[in-house]
Amino acid sequence: TAVSIQEQERALIAVTNSIYAWMSSTECFTRSQILVGPPGVGKTHIMQNALAVAVCRGLNVMVTAVGSGRARDVGGLHLHKLFPIPVLRTANQTAEVM
Repeated sequence: TAVSIQEQERALIAVTNSIYAWMSSTECFTRSQILVGPPGVGKTHIMQNALAVAVCRGLNVMVTAVGSGRARDVGGLHLHKLFPIPVLRTANQTAEVM
């Protein structure tokens, strides 16, 4: 819908503004942008566009995701591998953070 397209556009602008602020010589810290929402609302689309902006500006990027399947889908890492968080597998094969 038109409303969801506008929402995606605002999210992409916020993310790219963070990239530009970080790249400026006056910024030494920029808040991280986190995209959340139900399936199919465009989170991956927004992230891929933001990554393209960062790469085109010469930045090295790393993609992380809380869900390991999603991280693999976009060529990134599960969040526990970026920050060494120990993960314990239980008998029913669900991962639990220690």
